[in-house]
Amino acid sequence: MATPPKAFDAVASSRQWRETTSSKLDAMSRAERLAHYARLMKQATGVAASSAKAVKT
Repeated sequence: MATPPKAFDAVASSRQWRETTSSKLDAMSRAERLAHYARLMKQATGVAASSAKAVKT
């Protein structure tokens, strides 16, 4: 029995995301990368804080 073709390939999607992210980070200077990571951390902690508030309520 043949399997149907996949509509979404998670491995290929993940590989494409890693390659794209890597090339963007490689193009940034050290200061730009640090600012980028700081923004991501701020975003992540904001999401985690709002999720924690939702759980307590």
